[in-house]
Amino acid sequence: MERQAFAGDILVFYSDGLTEASNREGKFFGTGRLKTILEQGTKLSSAELADRMLEEVQEYTEGGAITDDRTLVVMKVK
Repeated sequence: MERQAFAGDILVFYSDGLTEASNREGKFFGTGRLKTILEQGTKLSSAELADRMLEEVQEYTEGGAITDDRTLVVMKVK
């Protein structure tokens, strides 16, 4: 399916290392939390939004060991 990107659209590509990052109880960060950060950060630049997402994942895991890659690309269409 093709879809045209429009001004204001935000494209986010991420690896499962973000959504499957777990806290001390073994619960995953999940896509819902990423979606919430995205919805609350629409005014941020793409770099700021990416930083916020990575910071939130790191905070959620309480500084635990990174056991999978955390790849993230955020693009805002102008």
